[in-house]
Amino acid sequence: MQHYQSLAHYSQRMHEAALLSDWDTVAELEQACRATSEDLQALNPKEATGTLTPAQRAQRQRLLLSILRHDAGVRALAEPWMADVGDMLNPDRPWKPW
Repeated sequence: MQHYQSLAHYSQRMHEAALLSDWDTVAELEQACRATSEDLQALNPKEATGTLTPAQRAQRQRLLLSILRHDAGVRALAEPWMADVGDMLNPDRPWKPW
């Protein structure tokens, strides 16, 4: 569980740093996430999830959803050009000059 809690903590801090456009901190935290994720993947699957109680499984699910939300927030801030591409690809959008 500690790995999931660490990932959730790092992802929240990454999102907070991205909101401040502190991309150096985002990159540092991304490295910490990567190392924690690699540690988690190295565990025996039963160690990682097989011995969790139903309450721990629910907590793990909440943590994973939190990580995904934070990741989506960072991506939205890091890739604002994606919205412009989506607008350009939408034939029904009103024309606007760049």
